[in-house]
Amino acid sequence: MKGFLTTLLLLFAGALLLLGLRSLSAWDREPPLWPRVVRAAEGTTIEVGKELSILLEEPPIRVLPANAALVDMVSALVPPERIAALPRETEEYSRLGSEAGAWSALPTFRGFSAEALLVHTPDLVIAHAWQKPEVVALLRQEGIPVLVVPLPRRWEDVERTLALLGEVLDAEDAAATLQNDLDSRIAHLRSRVPAERRLAALSYTNLGSGGWAAGRNTTADVLFELAGLRNAAAGLEGFQAMDLERLFSLDPDLIIVGAARDGQDPNAQAPTAAYLYGERSLARLRAVREHHIVALPPRLFTTTSHELLHCAEELVERIEQLGL
Repeated sequence: MKGFLTTLLLLFAGALLLLGLRSLSAWDREPPLWPRVVRAAEGTTIEVGKELSILLEEPPIRVLPANAALVDMVSALVPPERIAALPRETEEYSRLGSEAGAWSALPTFRGFSAEALLVHTPDLVIAHAWQKPEVVALLRQEGIPVLVVPLPRRWEDVERTLALLGEVLDAEDAAATLQNDLDSRIAHLRSRVPAERRLAALSYTNLGSGGWAAGRNTTADVLFELAGLRNAAAGLEGFQAMDLERLFSLDPDLIIVGAARDGQDPNAQAPTAAYLYGERSLARLRAVREHHIVALPPRLFTTTSHELLHCAEELVERIEQLGL
């Protein structure tokens, strides 16, 4: 019975991951609209195109980041005293999941709804472009400033987001310090990656009912570039369904999958890895045959924050352990 419940929990976690990937499948179809920050005597204005202007008369002190990736970014720039609440997903999908003290003591909310957020009386909500626009509209109707941040297509977009948040939160010094640290880590990571290697990697999810892969203009592209890899699915746009025939046609050197939970043996527990190794028809696939499947923790496999660099560092470490 215990084994059955464990399997059920793993499949449920994998299903949530797959739904998360599908929810991102539309964001890459249109060019992102980047907000612009203008400082003046009356306060800070966030301009979004020609039609939307958000005025912050004072630096926000009750900030509400609406998803785990934004939690990672905002928490790197301001102290917990300036955060109104954290999304419940922080525990599993943010680096703060293992933090104790003031961060863990903050109130939490479940889901992205006006009711769940308004109770925390935020003076600024920060959301991503994939989150429900009707909720953003309702919050703005209630007089709550909402900053909608584009999702990254390349590493420069991550850096641009951090700089934007630094301006909006009056935390430019913290953003500059973080950027310097990221630059140093990237330089060190690149010194570990042979320029001639350029292995073909595929970010893939399959729970036995159909596979999905990350093509160009996804965070997998960002991850693979940081790790010195080629995206085997670069001929596809965004997150695309992938049948076994196409998987064989790509035949990547390396397949990257999401682990079930942190703190467990990733290859043994990852639902997609279990499917790939357990499906007889895939035995001839290069990454399966050579056991070149790397399972990464959910908070890294799904992140759209600067934690992508941490993900790349862990991926390079795993590749070195495989002897590639």
